Amino acid sequence: MFKSVLETLANIALLVLCALGIWMYASRPPAPAGAAPLKPPGVLVSLDEATALGNPSANVALVIFSDFQCPFCSEFATESLPSLIQKYVVPGKVLLAFRQLPIASHRHARQAATLALCAGQQGQFWTVHDDLFKNQRSFTTEWLTERAKTYNLDAAKLQMCVNSPEIAVRIDSDMKLAQKYGVRSTPSVFVGTLTGTKVRVTKAIAGAQPTDVFGRAIDALLK
Repeated sequence: MFKSVLETLANIALLVLCALGIWMYASRPPAPAGAAPLKPPGVLVSLDEATALGNPSANVALVIFSDFQCPFCSEFATESLPSLIQKYVVPGKVLLAFRQLPIASHRHARQAATLALCAGQQGQFWTVHDDLFKNQRSFTTEWLTERAKTYNLDAAKLQMCVNSPEIAVRIDSDMKLAQKYGVRSTPSVFVGTLTGTKVRVTKAIAGAQPTDVFGRAIDALLK
């Protein structure tokens, strides 16, 4: 009987691991055939049309490829990013740049990305960024539509932006850029030196890593 209980527990554990693996896989953008993993350090990444926060004259930049419905992105945005902003972005040491990478399997990710970008046209991108990641589990089409009314935005301008083809093109452009540089999971963060509007990548970090992982990469460039 004891052996039977152990076998049952082992089977349950296996099922949990399988389910976890499926969930983790679903949080990754599909890699095109023959796609390479993250490009090695040294590549130049443009910040053109990225949503930026911080000092544009900083010596270091972080480029974040993220998905508003990805649980690992939410973990990074709510646990690691606030500390990095306070320690590096607020003092002007680092420029933060955000690029959209909504994953097809996340049915509300693109709508959330559109909302955030359109809020950005009214100076509210980062406010909406924080709110969406904190309330990610509430996402439905209706919830996102109603939530947009709480951000103190000009409703007419917001609706025009949401319906504009330019926003769709911008999201697609970010996704193509991610593909170009071999981004195969979200979040993915490029750390590098900033010159003008280009970042010379020194380290690529995939996943919701502990804050000190990003801190060490930044500190190495600030010495």
